[in-house]
Order: sequence, then structure tokens, then C-alpha cells
Amino acid sequence: MAKIIKGIINGYLKITKDIVHKMKYEGLENISENETYVVVANHVNWADPIYIKALIPNIAVMAKAELFKLPIVKTVIKEAGAFPVDRGAKDIKSVLHATHVLKEGKNLLIFPEGTRNAKKKNVKAKKGAVTIAITAGVKLLPIYLDEKRGLFRKITVKIGEPIEFEKNKDILKDREKLNEYTEIVMDKIYNMRDKND
Repeated sequence: MAKIIKGIINGYLKITKDIVHKMKYEGLENISENETYVVVANHVNWADPIYIKALIPNIAVMAKAELFKLPIVKTVIKEAGAFPVDRGAKDIKSVLHATHVLKEGKNLLIFPEGTRNAKKKNVKAKKGAVTIAITAGVKLLPIYLDEKRGLFRKITVKIGEPIEFEKNKDILKDREKLNEYTEIVMDKIYNMRDKND
């Protein structure tokens, strides 16, 4: 069963990338095969992890715990590399798992806004991505996903320059500093948005 699901996922990734949306990637030079990243992106709709996985296959995804309560969805997203996080609490277990994923050499995808934000609302981003990156000693890779969507419409994915914050873990105790760093990350993401969007 797992092999069948994985085959369906890989087939869908290829179809999505080459046919359904004809994905266009900008800033590919900002990704190094020798680096491991916490990948951070804006979140427009449910397919966003697919667009990023088509770009970076070796990636795990932090997903809201509610999705894992649906048996079929749980099976599919687990095969796609997702693991649950409780967004309403300090989920230490998920943070430790995320750090372990990075130390194993996998990249990690997190949507800092924690929810889909297709209408460009002023959603306060959570500091988990920055916390995990500093804990694991890796860079953050900012990605902007085109907010204009439609079937067979080309979707542009923009990859920014990696962000590295100081590796002093005492920073993890400074909530204000972590919030400041999180704002820097979100500014990097949304500054890649076209002015006419």
C-alpha cells in the first residue's frame, strides 16, 4: 500500500510541475546541495507543499495535527514526509523530531504563518521555524509562492538567499529576539512578491 501511495504522490508531483501548472522557479542558484535548510514559505492553499516538494524532494513537512485524525489523509501525508505539530501548544516533541530530521540531512518545510493566507491577511507568524533553525544550526531558505492561482496557470516559485542567524543558543530564551528574527524572515518572503500582485 505504501509503495502505491508513494507512486501516486511522485506521479502527481511530476504532472503538477510539468503539466497542470508548468511551475516556474526563480533563484535556483540560492539552493546548495551541500546545505540542509529549514524551508520557510507563505501559505496560499493545500497544494503548496507539493510545489515545494517538486523543487526539493528531500524534505519533511511540519503539518497541523488535525490532518492526522483523518485516516486516508494521514496515510498519504505521512508517505509524503509529513509529521504532526500541535499548533495550539508548545509541542516539544515535534520540535525535537524536526531537529532530528535536519540532523539526518533532510530539509524541513514550515509555513510560519501556521495557516493558509491566500487573502493576504495580517497573520502573525510563529517563531518555531527560527527556533528550530537556531537549535539545529542550519540556515533558513525563504520561498515565495505565487498567490495568483488557477488550473493550468503558470505558478512562479521564488527562492531567496538563505538566512543565517547567530548560533548562540542563549537567543532561544529571548522571545523578543526570536519574534524580531521571525519578522525578518517574513519580510524576506513577502519582499519577493511582485509589486502588481
